[in-house]
Amino acid sequence: MKRSLSLVAGVATLLLAGCVSGKKAVSLASYRSGCSPAKIEVVKQDGHDVVLSVCGVHEDWRWHPLSGWEFVGTAAQQPTMEPMDGDADGVPDDVDACPTVAGAASLDAKQNGCPPPADNDNDGVPDAADKCPDQVGVAQADPAKNGCPPDADGDGIADKEDGCPNAAGVANADATKNGCPADQDGDGGPDATDAGPEAAGPAEGAKPGCPPDQDGDGVLDAVDACPEAAGVANAEDAEKNGCPAEGAPESAE
Repeated sequence: MKRSLSLVAGVATLLLAGCVSGKKAVSLASYRSGCSPAKIEVVKQDGHDVVLSVCGVHEDWRWHPLSGWEFVGTAAQQPTMEPMDGDADGVPDDVDACPTVAGAASLDAKQNGCPPPADNDNDGVPDAADKCPDQVGVAQADPAKNGCPPDADGDGIADKEDGCPNAAGVANADATKNGCPADQDGDGGPDATDAGPEAAGPAEGAKPGCPPDQDGDGVLDAVDACPEAAGVANAEDAEKNGCPAEGAPESAE
């Protein structure tokens, strides 16, 4: 007899447990809230008490033997709501200018969460605005030079390769003269101010950059037999070259 009673009690317990399953509260929660049953799940059940997640909101429900499952109220403990971040780049979708493409945070709202613009030379100037995209340069106010290496004299030769960074010049295979003003005769006087750009001469004198001609007769001192007296050229007699027409002066005893 006792064994029969135990069996009946066990069956009753199983039936009761089946009746109070929290899953049976899902349809009631859906009807009450309008949330689709597919978006309702049992978070936990403790005897006749159950917590349901109803479209993300936790609700307390309780089983009553006569009325079944009843809504108690919104649960005191709600899930921590993480901001949506579809591309998982750390920038919430609501402020991400590129919510479907992983990017980086930026103070510029239009670029926040977007991939940084292409910068081939990594100099901080985007390729779209970089006039020297393959050379590391600096940002410059002049759009035509933006992103290019510094060139103080504007001669097209970067300062780091310019032998004369503060004076516009020309390219030269000689590193010490590269970017320096042209000097054909190599006398140190730029062609622009050299009165004799094709013949080396001192910077001083009436004709800077020209070979010395003290008497100004057009015959250079180096070949002038009378360097201190203006004369005439004489290609046939070197001893009279550059001397006055009446003849070369007598040589000193």
